[in-house]
Amino acid sequence: MTSDEDLINLSEGRERERDNRDLLNKLLNKRLIIKSFSVKREDLLILGQFMEIARRERKTFEEKNGFSSAVVRAIREYVDHHPLPNPQVTLDRSFAVNMAAKPSGVCCVEACRRKAEYQLCLKDFNGEKQLFHVCSRHFKWRHPRFRFLLSYKLIYTKEKKQR
Repeated sequence: MTSDEDLINLSEGRERERDNRDLLNKLLNKRLIIKSFSVKREDLLILGQFMEIARRERKTFEEKNGFSSAVVRAIREYVDHHPLPNPQVTLDRSFAVNMAAKPSGVCCVEACRRKAEYQLCLKDFNGEKQLFHVCSRHFKWRHPRFRFLLSYKLIYTKEKKQR
């Protein structure tokens, strides 16, 4: 037979397991992601300053320290500042579009060296899609093979940042 202590321990283990499952379900349902990071000793001062600024500038007093919302804002700013894809152009794409490789921050039109301001999504007759970065001067430009404009979007510029 089992003793009362064994039954209590078994019951507590089941409750703890159920509580862990409930917590996980709550986190998943709220779509919260908990992500940790590490900081080197020489960066502790800057982290302390960041945490103090986050506490001061928290949006509501219900937030304990404002750290999470400040981190999300910093991530959003970083992503907005780096929207362009990797500037390393693959040979496959270079051959597919029959154009010289250029960095993604530069207009893709052959003789143009202006800064790219728009990303055009163009499609050919076979339904294949390609993205092209163009300056404002070449906004209406179309690739000889990819003639159909599917969509376009403004790429990060200084003017967009000031708004």
